[in-house]
Amino acid sequence: MGRVSPLAQSGVLLVASLLLGLVLQWFHVPAAFLLGPMMVGIVMGLKGATIRMPPAYFWAANAILGCLVAQRLSLSILSPLLQEWPLVLGILVATLAASGFSGWLLVKFSALPGTTGAWGASPGGASAMVAMSSEFGADVRLVAFMQYLSVLMVTAAAAFVARLSLGETAAHNTAALIWFPALD
Repeated sequence: MGRVSPLAQSGVLLVASLLLGLVLQWFHVPAAFLLGPMMVGIVMGLKGATIRMPPAYFWAANAILGCLVAQRLSLSILSPLLQEWPLVLGILVATLAASGFSGWLLVKFSALPGTTGAWGASPGGASAMVAMSSEFGADVRLVAFMQYLSVLMVTAAAAFVARLSLGETAAHNTAALIWFPALD
């Protein structure tokens, strides 16, 4: 894949992502248009794709995603969080401890180079972990692979658990979803 021009690689990424997303959507896989492109990106990365996103586009995409997440949050979420703060804090500490322990195990008992295992197993934003890992001498490509594979697995697991727990209601809502509504 490294011998193919970046423009052609971008075209392959776009077409393959769209096709896999449509196939997953046809099978009513939850989050099909998130999982499909992520799987294509991982495979292309492993095959040696050399596509690089300009930093301005990367920051713009992060800003848009941040705004989309912030749009869904409201002050009403603070009340349950404050009422259940010991549980929230306990889950946070347990997550950090589990990831720290698994990272330590990867560093201690695997063939991963340097601190790559620790950064790859760390919770948090994948792009932030990749950026920080490069500062500490870890293998950035391997950390990115571990981080995005983790995101893919958690997203898929959450989607399937939601489907199993909601039953036919989830299938009906997914089928009725309008992906690209008209803009007013």
